[in-house]
Amino acid sequence: MHIEKNVCDNVLYTLLNETGRSKDNLKARKDLKEMGIRKDLWPDENGRYHPSLFTMSNSMKDVFLRTIKNIRVLDGLSSNISRCVDLKQRKLSGLKSHDCHVLMQQLLPIAIRNVLPDKVTAVLIELSSFFQQLCSKSLSLIELEKLQPRIILTLCHLEMLFPPSFFTIMVHLTCHLVDEAKLGGPVHYRWMYPIERYLGHLKSYVRNKAKSEGSIAEGYVAEEALTFCSRYLEGIETRFNRPPRVDDRPDGNYNKHVDSLFPQMGNSKGAFTVFELLPMEKKQAHRYVVLNCLYVKPFIDDFKDFIRRRSKGRRPSNVEIEKRVNKDFFTWFPTQLMNPDVMNIVHEDLRYLARGPSRYAKRFSTVSINGFSFRTTNRFLLQSLGKKWREHRIKLWNDFDDPRLSKNEIINNAPEDIAPDQWALFVEYRLKPETQKLCKRNQEIRQKQIIPHTSGAKSIARRRAELTEETGKEVNRVQMWDITHKKINGSYVNEKAKEIAEKIEAHSSQQPMELTVNSPLDALGVVFGKEHPGRVRGLGMGAVPTIAFKNNTTRISQMNLGSSNDVGTSSTCGPNVQEELDSVKAQLQALVSYIASKEGGKIPIQLAGMFPTQQVSQGLDQESEIPSPKELGSRSSRASNKEA
Repeated sequence: MHIEKNVCDNVLYTLLNETGRSKDNLKARKDLKEMGIRKDLWPDENGRYHPSLFTMSNSMKDVFLRTIKNIRVLDGLSSNISRCVDLKQRKLSGLKSHDCHVLMQQLLPIAIRNVLPDKVTAVLIELSSFFQQLCSKSLSLIELEKLQPRIILTLCHLEMLFPPSFFTIMVHLTCHLVDEAKLGGPVHYRWMYPIERYLGHLKSYVRNKAKSEGSIAEGYVAEEALTFCSRYLEGIETRFNRPPRVDDRPDGNYNKHVDSLFPQMGNSKGAFTVFELLPMEKKQAHRYVVLNCLYVKPFIDDFKDFIRRRSKGRRPSNVEIEKRVNKDFFTWFPTQLMNPDVMNIVHEDLRYLARGPSRYAKRFSTVSINGFSFRTTNRFLLQSLGKKWREHRIKLWNDFDDPRLSKNEIINNAPEDIAPDQWALFVEYRLKPETQKLCKRNQEIRQKQIIPHTSGAKSIARRRAELTEETGKEVNRVQMWDITHKKINGSYVNEKAKEIAEKIEAHSSQQPMELTVNSPLDALGVVFGKEHPGRVRGLGMGAVPTIAFKNNTTRISQMNLGSSNDVGTSSTCGPNVQEELDSVKAQLQALVSYIASKEGGKIPIQLAGMFPTQQVSQGLDQESEIPSPKELGSRSSRASNKEA
């Protein structure tokens, strides 16, 4: 077990060329030079050296790690190995012993097949096959005798590829595993996986690290006592009646009409989709259920006798009878049950069964049965298949479409690998006026997209979250637009994107700090204009202006435009704003005084509601000279010049 883990670590970290853990480093290359072997791998005076045959490039690492991360294995086969894959840093970390066991025997041969050269792949697959045969449930002495020279030959092939530093003592010990298996028997009776799992359980009892043994002993005694007492407890969940990890108990949502014929086994999980069965699918489902029901077997025997009686003296073979049963029994069965002599005898459930299935069925993504969970193909694979099918469909139509041919001529020119009826339906769909109109509209929309982005299949929201996590600060939409429209070398995708980026940068340098957050008046909003009601540029799918800009409306910094009663306490105003505010208030008081002098010392009722009460009282009590409208204008111009 530990030998397998160490060998797996050597292989993985050397292939990924991980710093500090790879066996192919500068010291290993200097060893080659000192030993006088493999001159093409010697380092130069500056410590640089050529990559080995097994060295992966960054693109190869991406394919290798993405394969391991996206692999879906059987329920209970291994832990979640995808959590150990870091696609950003191109690393594998946190692998347990059993993770290495699964990787070495099952996943590694798959992941390296399309990445490394055939010479390296063949040797590593041979090494994986050795561990897989050694850990099989049954061992044969004859097979073990053949296995010993195989591992020696595999190690020789590894020495031709990997540097001498790769061959640690653990790699050498693989030569002795066959002899150990001959003496000890199958490996799964002797390995440490269950023991280490139980030791991990005991380790969870430790609360006082200074007295770890006492904590384990106390926790073990407490667990045994509680387990013993739980045998006498009813109505609560204990370790004896709690549901297992895979809960396959039937739920209550089951059709009771067929419960006696087909007792429910297992349990479906998650959401479901309802779809309509095609006539052929409905017929196949009905045939399968009827022919495999134990209660229908007497009727199947009667139908076979019926076939023999109708053969008119010729004895049909068993093959012919089975063909007739598969073809005609599910239609003969309902008519037989409608016979008045039989209708009152058979059970009601059989009559429901004879009617056939419903037109609609449910499709689940997960089902648990017999202690195992079975999952269908995940949605990411379905999306990938859908994308490939759309691309193939467009290419197919472009290859076979010819405006000089009629519809019937295109249908008759069907591809060899497509059924004629399916090709005819496809041509009918493509030549519909609605389809032609939709294609023209999509083409016009694509022509408007003159600035492509470089985010790829990754959503902008996900890219923004990753950048926020890397930098430790929030990434606004102006920065996000700039990042997603640059290539790897730092240049923009085209000249139009570069021109817009220069405008955004010019506006960003002139705006205050408050508008660097997401706002409708930030640089991106000024350059592109008002946002569409259904999306916000630079924030990804799902963002709308009413929500994205809810807490980021336009703000004027350091202003407190309260009521006139707070004039004296408005200490937070800036100096220019305060001067302008005082000038406006002085003009307002002068205007009130001027109107009052013209109206006999009173403000007309029509104008009284337009001025605050305090301004009116101050204007009426003012003893200074009442300014004229010309003087008001000159005061306003002097205030403006002073601010300038």
